[in-house]
Amino acid sequence: MLTPEEIKHIATLARIDFTDAEFEYLQREFDKILNFIAKLNEIETKGITPTAQVGGFTNSWRSDAEGYSADAVDRNALLDQAPKRENDHVKVKAVFE
Repeated sequence: MLTPEEIKHIATLARIDFTDAEFEYLQREFDKILNFIAKLNEIETKGITPTAQVGGFTNSWRSDAEGYSADAVDRNALLDQAPKRENDHVKVKAVFE
């Protein structure tokens, strides 16, 4: 079980603020998660091939083709679709204060 200080440290790293009631809930949930992980660690996995996915999907790569040019697209037609525009740029709300 995580100590209250460890939970507060994790919350600080994740930049999460919570009330005392939420803290008690988080403490119980962390305990459940860590117990589940401990059960997973008990499973014998020797001789089992590691996998990244099981669906059989593969990457589809296209070969680079000559002939594409940014000039091929009507730039003004695209910029005209933006809600706000400043010169040749789409204007958006500031992300940082």
